Amino acid sequence: MIRCLLLISLLIHSSESKEVPAVNKKWLTLNGQPPAVIARGGLSGVFPESSSLALNIGRDSSLREMVMLCNLQLTKDGLGLCQENITLEASTNIDMIYPDQAKTYKINGKDVKGWFSVDFTMAQLSANVTVKQSISNRPKLFDNKFPILTVDDIFRAQIQSYWLNVQNYMFYNEHKLNVASYIQKERIFRLVNYISSPEIGFLKAMKGKATNPKTKLIFVFLEKDAIEPSTSKTYGSILEDLATVKTFASGIAVPKNYIWPVNKDNYLESSTTLVLDAHKLGLEVHATGFANDLATVYNYTYDPISEYLQFINNPQFSVDGWFQIFLPQHHQLLVPSGAACFAHFSNLNFTKAGRPLIISHNGASGVYSNSTDLAYQQALNDGADIIDCSAQMTKDGTAFCMGSADLTTDTTATTTFSARSATIPEIQPNAGIFSFDLTWSEIQTLKPQLGSPFANGDKYPRNPAYKNTGKFVTLAEFLEFAKAKAASGVLINIENAAYLASKKGLDIVGDAPAKSVDEIKKFANAVNVPRQSIVPVHQGLAKAATQVVAELQKANLTVYVSVMRNEFFSLAFDFLSDPTLEIATFAPFNVSGIITEYPATANRFFRNLCSDLNYNVEFALLPIQLPYLTQFLPDGTQPPVAAPSPALDVEDVVDPPLPAVAKVASSSPGPSTKPKSPSIAACFAHFSNLNFTKAGRPLIISHNGASGVYSNSTDLAYQQALNVGADIIDCSVQMTKDGTAFSQLGSPFANGDKYPRNPVYKNTAILPPSEMFTLITNLCLQNAAYLASKNGLDIVGNLCSDLNYNVEFALLPIQLRYLTQFLPDGTQPPVVAPSPSLDVKDAVDPPLPAVAKVASSSPGPSTNPKSPSIAGLRRSLLATWLLGSICMGY
Repeated sequence: MIRCLLLISLLIHSSESKEVPAVNKKWLTLNGQPPAVIARGGLSGVFPESSSLALNIGRDSSLREMVMLCNLQLTKDGLGLCQENITLEASTNIDMIYPDQAKTYKINGKDVKGWFSVDFTMAQLSANVTVKQSISNRPKLFDNKFPILTVDDIFRAQIQSYWLNVQNYMFYNEHKLNVASYIQKERIFRLVNYISSPEIGFLKAMKGKATNPKTKLIFVFLEKDAIEPSTSKTYGSILEDLATVKTFASGIAVPKNYIWPVNKDNYLESSTTLVLDAHKLGLEVHATGFANDLATVYNYTYDPISEYLQFINNPQFSVDGWFQIFLPQHHQLLVPSGAACFAHFSNLNFTKAGRPLIISHNGASGVYSNSTDLAYQQALNDGADIIDCSAQMTKDGTAFCMGSADLTTDTTATTTFSARSATIPEIQPNAGIFSFDLTWSEIQTLKPQLGSPFANGDKYPRNPAYKNTGKFVTLAEFLEFAKAKAASGVLINIENAAYLASKKGLDIVGDAPAKSVDEIKKFANAVNVPRQSIVPVHQGLAKAATQVVAELQKANLTVYVSVMRNEFFSLAFDFLSDPTLEIATFAPFNVSGIITEYPATANRFFRNLCSDLNYNVEFALLPIQLPYLTQFLPDGTQPPVAAPSPALDVEDVVDPPLPAVAKVASSSPGPSTKPKSPSIAACFAHFSNLNFTKAGRPLIISHNGASGVYSNSTDLAYQQALNVGADIIDCSVQMTKDGTAFSQLGSPFANGDKYPRNPVYKNTAILPPSEMFTLITNLCLQNAAYLASKNGLDIVGNLCSDLNYNVEFALLPIQLRYLTQFLPDGTQPPVVAPSPSLDVKDAVDPPLPAVAKVASSSPGPSTNPKSPSIAGLRRSLLATWLLGSICMGY
């Protein structure tokens, strides 16, 4: 079945193939050919090593020139089997079948206890013992499902090339079992291209005696301080005399740290000259110790292909082969490795047509602390098209970038502000230290903290060298950075807007009309879909892909997938612990963007020719055919079929309108601590000589002139108001008994004697009425109706004859229940019953009554100065509206 699936894929591929650009790749291996991949026991990173499934899937999903490694062990009756160690309990269930037959033997001078193959016949093992995974974090679903295989079984798998590794030649000799003779007499070993051993005595015994004259003998180095049993020398000392090794071997197999040493902090050091030295002597070099699901050195950022490229595509050398347990699907018949694919086309300037956008997730947050300047710079360096900012708010209203409002994981807040910890169910179930409870200046005292989004982050940390590097950036700084670095675009992610507006009085969205915001949300044209909504995962196994992407695209929606990460334990087992293979599998869904914490991994794939299956290349990396691993599970162990998801409704994708921004009193009033302004005074001083007026600014209107400087409503108060920039000066008009309008002098405060305004200007003159009218531009007509009906004073007639005056006045209402919201429970005032709905008649005064004729107590000619006529004012609805709305402000 697997072969058929692969064949169909290849046929479709070849029918639409494009011409491959010429690439003159010079491999720095000994023979100038691409390096070999030696598969240890088949696809043993997923299935039990040397099981029938591991062998068959490894053969069918890889390439003809793959080399199959067998760690040869001999049974009591002298027959061979392939198991990774001389003791069998780690990779089989032999300890359960024969619980009382463990023994202790001395091997290379050390006591080793376990279940040894030399204590059982092949019949005992084949009839009862089954194989299992020896590594705890690999799939257990295939354990104890397959019997242990003989060497004959394995060599009948029709694999083109085999590698026999003999680990304990002297131990078998002690048990009267001659491995060299066994290999020489068995005709099946004609298929063996490599024979290796860490024992020099065995290789010397095999020299010139292999069934296949082309078989290469390979000396296997163990750790440098281990003792080689034939010579009693350390492997480190033997390494210094490669010329002697050349006399009995064609090549060497060494732990990878022989080539690229790793220091005690788990970082790469400079490469050794081992490969170059061996190649000069004509020795091949094969590297051991690779696995996609090992926590490799931090330099590789959990990306196995980055590690492989370090060994095969650096400018100085390439190893001739490497031992591997994960064999992804590849195209054609040359090199079974995605790493070789990337290496072959590494110098070709290529970008896959129609590739998705590469979008960062809090910058390159797998490399640097999230949302820091270094994370954003790294994202662009690594090929991100779009960088993102999850906008959070501080207590004093500064928007800045941070992956979460809870600062406990991504900063050092717990060491300084643990007392501010709070539980806010609207945001998260656990307690946290939230950005909106700290000012920006307080947050700037913290350090970034490169954490892990996974529960096992302590076991598998991200790069500790960068743990506290970088600085936090405000939203404004982020946008300026993106512009300066010519990023293709930015993505702003807004979280917790409703909570911030209603509970903290912080407006993260801005003053957009709620209706408009709602409309935008309702008719959004892009959707960010979690990757498990596209490829569901059950017990670590990928299930069949859903139709989510196709259905959304059918509705003309742009689809992005998130969040891609490199860590092997975040991937379904089907992706063989390789994040590149996951990306290759998602690529055919034709999503418009991939959101990732490791942009370099996605960028390397889409900017290499092997990502484009329209090219008939020898190295193309095929996507996994989903569901991949579940098809191999025995009946009865298949994962349950998931219930269909409920139908998507409008309420599922359209948020309710945001609440109004509450007015929240500051607990620490004082000057703003926003960045780039050490003080307001400094800001004004800095721009004092700049002729600038803010566009659309409000009018500046005096209140009884500059009444904080001079006596209110005096000529000096009005002159001062104009001198300091008032656009409009005002007069609160009162009436004398004889109808004379005048300006009123008074103090606005009851405690004015205690807190006087400038005493020097205390008794300046009141402005004469005739001069007052030439200055009036803003009027509040106080008590007009009462004065007209009761006292016969036509204040309107005196002041508003010309409706061309711009009598605008707006006074913002007080935000009610401002301080009471901070009162402790039980001390708050009772809730007021809802007010009746406002009607037109509630906001518009009735027409003014006619001016009454009131007899003067001191008859005589009127001294009322001439005022502009207001004929027709009472017939004007506009005038009535003005009176009603303006005077309500006072």
